[in-house]
Amino acid sequence: METLISLLDKTLTASETGDLLGLELRGLADDILKMVYSDQLVNKVVQLLYPIIEKEFQKVWVEIPDTLEIPDVPTGVAVVKKANVKTELDIDDIEQALTAIDMYLFPTTLAEILPEKYADAKAKLRQATTPSAYDKKTDTLTTPWTDAALTDAEGNLNLKWGVTDRESFVDALSAALSGAEPMLLALL
Repeated sequence: METLISLLDKTLTASETGDLLGLELRGLADDILKMVYSDQLVNKVVQLLYPIIEKEFQKVWVEIPDTLEIPDVPTGVAVVKKANVKTELDIDDIEQALTAIDMYLFPTTLAEILPEKYADAKAKLRQATTPSAYDKKTDTLTTPWTDAALTDAEGNLNLKWGVTDRESFVDALSAALSGAEPMLLALL
């Protein structure tokens, strides 16, 4: 995350960027960075990324049969959907399955792992009540990230992260994306 933010900083403040845009960036770069480093950008990344990831997991989830018996698999490894067999990992919904692999893609599960310094965001995330639902026929997802408790009148995620500068932006974005950390680390 730090590398990505540093690259953004360098790009926005480079004299070549100013030349390309036909602008004098002294002073203007600070104004641009203030707009970039904001709660709004953290919210936009979360609202775009989490539903995309969730939808891909949902596509797989709907293909798993209601009863799946996996013989000779060590306990705790088998994921059993709506199980008729009992294992240590008796899972009957996708939220439980993802949480079991340290993926916190839903507002209420992300709230569980956010640091207390984001108490406002945690409290609001816990208020989401829209269930996640994937329609295989239309390939559409109803996601809790659009819940009225989380969004403004235009449907934009509206959480308070306390972003005031670059450092607080990096901290907030890192915390906000921590729910997808195992997948993001695998991509890097």
